[in-house]
Amino acid sequence: MPEQLPRLRDDLRISPLNDGGVDCYIVEDPLRNQFFKIGKREYLFLCRLSSATTLGDLAAETDEPETNVSEEEALSILQWLAAKQLLHNQNPETMQAIASAEENGAQKGLLSRLNIITFRIPLFNPDPFLNRIQPLLGWLAGPWFFAVWLILAVTAISTLLVKGSLFISESAGFFSPGNALFVTGIWIVLKLLHELSHALVCKRYGGGVYDFGILFILFIPLTYVNASTSWRFANHWQRLHVAVAGIYMELFVAWLAVLYWATHMGTPGGLIAHNTVLVAGVSSFLFNANPLMRFDGYFVLSDLTGIPNLYSRGLDSVHRAARKWWLGVETAPPGADYSSFVRMYGVGVYFWRFLVLFGLGFIASRMFSGWGLILTIIAAVGWIYHPIAGFFRKIPEYKAANPALLSHFAIRFIPAAVLCAVFLFGITWQKTITVPAVVFFEEQHVVRAEASGFVKELYVAPGKRVQKGEELLHLENPELEVNRTILGIEIEKLDLQKRAVHALGRYGELQILEEREKLLRARKRNMDADHKALTVLSPGDGVVVGRFLESRINTLVQKGEELFLVVDSDNKHLAASVAQDDITAFRELIKKDVTVDMREAELGTFGGQVEKIVPRASTELLHPSLAAPFGGPLNVRSGTGGRYQLFSPRFTVYISIPKKYRHSLRDGQQAGILLQGIRRSPASILWKSVRTWFLRREGVDESRI
Repeated sequence: MPEQLPRLRDDLRISPLNDGGVDCYIVEDPLRNQFFKIGKREYLFLCRLSSATTLGDLAAETDEPETNVSEEEALSILQWLAAKQLLHNQNPETMQAIASAEENGAQKGLLSRLNIITFRIPLFNPDPFLNRIQPLLGWLAGPWFFAVWLILAVTAISTLLVKGSLFISESAGFFSPGNALFVTGIWIVLKLLHELSHALVCKRYGGGVYDFGILFILFIPLTYVNASTSWRFANHWQRLHVAVAGIYMELFVAWLAVLYWATHMGTPGGLIAHNTVLVAGVSSFLFNANPLMRFDGYFVLSDLTGIPNLYSRGLDSVHRAARKWWLGVETAPPGADYSSFVRMYGVGVYFWRFLVLFGLGFIASRMFSGWGLILTIIAAVGWIYHPIAGFFRKIPEYKAANPALLSHFAIRFIPAAVLCAVFLFGITWQKTITVPAVVFFEEQHVVRAEASGFVKELYVAPGKRVQKGEELLHLENPELEVNRTILGIEIEKLDLQKRAVHALGRYGELQILEEREKLLRARKRNMDADHKALTVLSPGDGVVVGRFLESRINTLVQKGEELFLVVDSDNKHLAASVAQDDITAFRELIKKDVTVDMREAELGTFGGQVEKIVPRASTELLHPSLAAPFGGPLNVRSGTGGRYQLFSPRFTVYISIPKKYRHSLRDGQQAGILLQGIRRSPASILWKSVRTWFLRREGVDESRI
């Protein structure tokens, strides 16, 4: 052990902070404008550091057991102080011990240092910039802005309550690859506003903001500012205001986006607003407001409970409990026991870590295909490598503390492994699948104008049954009649010229006239066809389907323009739009019954039979009624020619309708198809994800396998 311990730098400022009877301390480094919050235990350790000469002195028991530390913990705290450059007079022997501890940590290998789950990149000091804009934007941290925020919040939430089903239906394409660029741009803008709000509120109360950068969580960018100067604010509510300012600003943008979306649904701007609401909600509630991550919500909780370093204490309590349970090794020093709240918090943090890892992995796999899955696997390996490497490195130490280490571990590991196997392979469930469908007429004829003209006579009305070849309407085209008459006269004159030339024996000139006659007669045939087409006939048997037919009287229609439909009302089917993940269940139901849900149309549920499946998925929309802008469940984007397209390919499944229900259904009416999917287990889901990625990477069409 060294003969002399290092001391704290003389220029450091340590300020007590008592709020609600809870003691904590702020360590301020004026050279680097950095602030560190410590608890009473750590503060008393720093006090002993000024007089102790060895690590043993620091670890000696005192009259306050709750402040005691072990030699290992003392070395760890010194290592942290040295890393933050808070020490001076750093004795070579002590620093060698600290360096040795750091070297042991570095020996964990490349994977332990490769932390792709979270890492940050500092960029610059924003304080000079904030000093310039504070007079212009300081009102964003004031009471008037909060009043506006409240009014918008009430209005936006009321709008979501009224139009919630439409909002949810438009969320289907949020994770589609085509939407990734919009989401990324919105995310970056929101994060910049988030950190700007933190900084403005901190400056409002006299604090400084000296660090701005980018924090990456599984390569998803989050901006950050170091507003730790707020820790020295004596007013409890000022500190909380700084902590929640970012969430407050993101929600303000979300309220505005909700109101814009509600008035611009189905437009590109409405889609951007919809994405903004989702991004602001996800980032605010799942990340920033979540106390299980070291973001805004965590600092609020730490301040409210008065427990500094709650995150590290919670994790440490879990580590100690795990060592005691799995290895039978008690590592807690005397008086270092944690409260039940701290232990529960540590368990919650680990649970949330797993949830975030799998959640971000899912998002990454949807947005970056197989590379997202590979990225998640690398992150998971890098995360678990640290504790595994630490376990094997400390086995000799654990054996010394518990000679029956291996048997103690085996008694617990074997049952746990069996339970994991049962969970992965033995637990199965059957997913209830609900897919959207639309009613369509299998035999429908589009009645088009085969010639241009004005509608003169209309012989049908919507709902009238007609037969093939029956007259539907008559068009009038005076210009066509005049041109047709003139062309007939020209042909007669040309015929007289041919006879005269033939009588004179001028055969070369006769040949030219004959060629001209061919051209004129071809034009005459086309005009005759257009004249005949002025009488529009029914292309098949069925019922006339159209709207406002009477209003077409005396209006001009162009050649090829759609007029109305003639459909066979007794030959109706359902076309279901099925996601790629659910198509396997339908393939096993060809010529079998499924449940058709039309309760919204007050027709209840009835059985239908799966007739056929289109073999390839497509982004083509089956019917406009299924699109979210028209109240349907599928999120769409504008395609070529003004047509809507799906964000991701879907399969089309055709389903028959019982005869007694056909007369009650209308073209374009929505329905739901209900069926039980195949039984799945966690292991099968994982295997399918990996298999799908490899097939897509090799360019294999999975739908053909």
